[in-house]
Amino acid sequence: MLWLFLTSGIRRAEMSMLQLDDLLWEQDAVRVIYGKGQKERLVSFTGEAQMVMMRYLRLRNDDRPWVWVNYQKTPQRLGYEGIGKDMDKLFQRAGLKGQIKDVCHIFRRTLAANAVRQGVTRPHIMGHMGWSTEAMIAHYTAAMEMEAEAIEQFQKLEPFGGQ
Repeated sequence: MLWLFLTSGIRRAEMSMLQLDDLLWEQDAVRVIYGKGQKERLVSFTGEAQMVMMRYLRLRNDDRPWVWVNYQKTPQRLGYEGIGKDMDKLFQRAGLKGQIKDVCHIFRRTLAANAVRQGVTRPHIMGHMGWSTEAMIAHYTAAMEMEAEAIEQFQKLEPFGGQ
């Protein structure tokens, strides 16, 4: 699950609704049907993410149609809250203390910022992320711009107060 978040920028609600038929292995993509506005789109992911997902699916011994399954009782779809809890547990196991508001959204924001940094065109970013306006790119990358501005200011800083 972590690899898919890291490499696709998919929303947590979209992740929770994925079905096995939505995984397009040959295209290294997932078909997202349940996004905001119910607009279908293809979202790519890396080969590493594909390998991890295939390993997970081989370990399952059920015939449920969903990608992410909760096995606490009878196998059922792992919902929005369940995915959030699983991601929080992963971060805590990694030694990252404290509650991060929405780990999944951090990955989405990071993917968008990296796409801008690496020169992906705005229409491609919008299509991949499921956005209908360029304003969302600005919204998601505002922190990146503040970070770049802060770095620039610190680079100009005189280490001993100009003495």
